[in-house]
Amino acid sequence: MNKDLPPALLEASLNAGPLKRVLLLGEAAHQHADALTAHNPTVQITCLEATTDIATLSLAGRFDLGIMSDLQAWGEKRILEQQLATLRDQLCRYVLIGATPGGVVEFNRADSLALGLKPAASEKGKTAARFWYKYSIIDYKQAPDWLNANDWAHPERWDRERW
Repeated sequence: MNKDLPPALLEASLNAGPLKRVLLLGEAAHQHADALTAHNPTVQITCLEATTDIATLSLAGRFDLGIMSDLQAWGEKRILEQQLATLRDQLCRYVLIGATPGGVVEFNRADSLALGLKPAASEKGKTAARFWYKYSIIDYKQAPDWLNANDWAHPERWDRERW
């Protein structure tokens, strides 16, 4: 199965903001690195094996983009979820996760929603499908219309009603 990023998803991640530092995890990390450096040769890329404990990277500072493509390498779902949460909360501003259904670690749509990830793209190969999920702190939660200073406190009613 081709583990390259879908072209539309690659463009979206490149347009998410200026990329200075990128963290790539998994067996296809070098393929993703080649695609990213083709678009932006000045980007600083860190490639790691999928089973690296990424909590130790928090001292290195925040990355602009994190891509994890080999979820099956973790072997246990609980550890995978902890690593994804660390990637999302502490290490990266924008995260892409590539998941293949089945295998030892089953990662599905419900798991992605539980971690705050949104479906980004899907690919169907001859033998298996691959689903891409994304997380961006910028568009994670849109502010509702009613959440503004004008709709709170009602200063015009302060002298009329007390509670």
